[in-house]
Amino acid sequence: RTLVELSEGIGGVRSIFEGLPDQVCPYALPLLLDSPSSSAVARLEDSGIPASQWPDLPAEVIADPAKHRVALDIFDRLILLPVHQSLSAHDIRQIGNALRPALLL
Repeated sequence: RTLVELSEGIGGVRSIFEGLPDQVCPYALPLLLDSPSSSAVARLEDSGIPASQWPDLPAEVIADPAKHRVALDIFDRLILLPVHQSLSAHDIRQIGNALRPALLL
């Protein structure tokens, strides 16, 4: 929740999840950017935050991009931020605080 709240005030980014139950802790928080995510991921990684993009797409999506425009668009704009249970509250705040500068450059 903290990371979602920290991302809410940043223009051009939104959480894919509206909310998660208290007992749920995914290994990554997916955010959808208004622009391609590769540069932001690189800047976060440079600052020591293991952000990532979706690792790959099914062969049928690659083979027929016209048919799978939505999947390709989401693939291009998705950023995954670490949020797993071994991160401390301080770690989560650090990730959230690094997100805005990574997106604005």
